[in-house]
Amino acid sequence: MLKKLKYKKMNNLKAVRLNNGCDFKCNTIIENYRFDKSGKNITSTKLKGFILEDGDIFDVNFIESVLWVDLSDKDKNEYWIDLPSYAEDFYLEKPISVEAYFS
Repeated sequence: MLKKLKYKKMNNLKAVRLNNGCDFKCNTIIENYRFDKSGKNITSTKLKGFILEDGDIFDVNFIESVLWVDLSDKDKNEYWIDLPSYAEDFYLEKPISVEAYFS
């Protein structure tokens, strides 16, 4: 299988906290995705890193938590979420088409 990376701006991501406790503004993630053998479907995705506001890139191994904004809340409340819980949202339960993934 082929292995690729994609970066994506996230409207609900505001900052990341490094393992040393420092916080940085961030709204862009890097995720890894894999094609099936036909190349028509994405079979898996995984959160790999974050691109900070200043352009620095940090691997997920250096991140403790993320500042998440609840966009469904009228007050747009913000919450710190530990990285493993946030990363779970990037796993696919079943393969999706390449078109759907990149839309």
